[in-house]
Amino acid sequence: MKYEDIKPISREEASKYLETGSVEEKSRMLLQLAYHHDDWRWVQSICLEFLEADEVWLKRNAITCFGHLARIHGEIDEGLVRRKLEQLKSDPELEGFIEDTLGDFEVFLQPSE
Repeated sequence: MKYEDIKPISREEASKYLETGSVEEKSRMLLQLAYHHDDWRWVQSICLEFLEADEVWLKRNAITCFGHLARIHGEIDEGLVRRKLEQLKSDPELEGFIEDTLGDFEVFLQPSE
C-alpha cells in the first residue's frame, strides 16, 4: 500500500464517479468528499447510499467517512447514521470499522442536549 494524497473533488466530478467509476475510484471519491467538501449533509447522503453497496470495501469506506465527517465538520446526523451502523454491526467484515467510527462520534461530536 502506498500513500496517496487526498485531493479535493468537485460535485460534478464526484457525480461522474458515482455513475461510472470503479470500486477503487468510488472509494477514493468518498474520501475526497469527506475530507474536502463543504456540504457535509450531501456527503453523508452519499455515504448512506454506499452502505447498500455489494462491495465490502465501499461499505467500509463509507463507514470510515462518517468518522471523517464528524472529525472535520464536527457535525453529522448522528441518530440516523448510528441507526444505520447498528443495523450492520453484526457483519464481521464491518464490525471493526463501525466501532472505530462510533468512537470518532464520541470524540468529535458534541453531546446533544
